[in-house]
Amino acid sequence: MLIAFLAVLLTACSERDLLQRIATEAEQATAQRYVALLQEGDLEPIERRLDAPLRGPQATAALAAMARLVPSSAPLTVELVGAHRSIGTSPSLTLTYQYDFGSSWLLVIVQTRDDVLLGLHVQPRATSLQDASRARPEAWSWKTYLVVAGTALAPVLVLAALTLCIRSRLRGRKWPWIIFILLGLGGFSADLATGEVGVNFLTVQLLAAGATWSEWAPSILQASIPLGAILFLFRRPKLLASGDARTAPDATPA
Repeated sequence: MLIAFLAVLLTACSERDLLQRIATEAEQATAQRYVALLQEGDLEPIERRLDAPLRGPQATAALAAMARLVPSSAPLTVELVGAHRSIGTSPSLTLTYQYDFGSSWLLVIVQTRDDVLLGLHVQPRATSLQDASRARPEAWSWKTYLVVAGTALAPVLVLAALTLCIRSRLRGRKWPWIIFILLGLGGFSADLATGEVGVNFLTVQLLAAGATWSEWAPSILQASIPLGAILFLFRRPKLLASGDARTAPDATPA
């Protein structure tokens, strides 16, 4: 449990660092300035920065509606929870912020290209992204628990079969078996926040398991069928070299 906690902590830290590296401090300050202008009700500076095709009465009305969604009090915290920089013929920067006002939260998306504002969206939230994304075992079904168990047990089975394969003297080459054992076929995913389970039969996974961790999005566990490991364990007695039932290291190259 301690190792898992440290892994999640390190992932969260690296995720925050990565987001900070995508956008400069000046770019982040500009994005937050748009939100401050909305809070002050000063919409004219925002309209001046809008991309030319976006300007007009509809944009003015949309900005006024967004301004009404922003509480007048100062936010307790402002977190950068998303950052994406696109390159090419039309480069842009999209920053997503979470504003904590104590009893309510705002998710704000700001899209810019240099000094031009390409998009501004404000979404009120009743809970923070962290709270909405936390694991809720009470929402899990038996299918969710099955995926969680598979995520934990499949790598153990793969590593056990891999160890036996490496230490056994087999008829013929063993490297095809090693590759087959390492890969899991098919994919079963479980959303730890909602308990929802998905299936993708076209997935191939190393060690037959995987996980996606984020501080601001639900954690997803993925389990695959360790078909190679299962087949090797069943066929191992027939695959062993004649008269060899040992698991001693093989001197024959793989």
